[in-house]
Amino acid sequence: MAAQGAISAVTDLDAGRAQAVAAQIIAAGDRASAAALDVTDDAALAEATATAAQTYGRLDALHSHAGVQIPVRWKM
Repeated sequence: MAAQGAISAVTDLDAGRAQAVAAQIIAAGDRASAAALDVTDDAALAEATATAAQTYGRLDALHSHAGVQIPVRWKM
């Protein structure tokens, strides 16, 4: 999405990981910011979302992937 012009507000429980991803986006010539965020903290999540919207003027998309992804094999 960043390569298509989106500004990415990257968050992670580990601030270093968020900064590393944002740095990769920036190195590719795109725009990004980074912040530590615990998505299990509702108030912190609301604040981070509001901050991103205020900083960038609006939010067009929100993708949150937190936790462990478990592969599923569908039977049809």
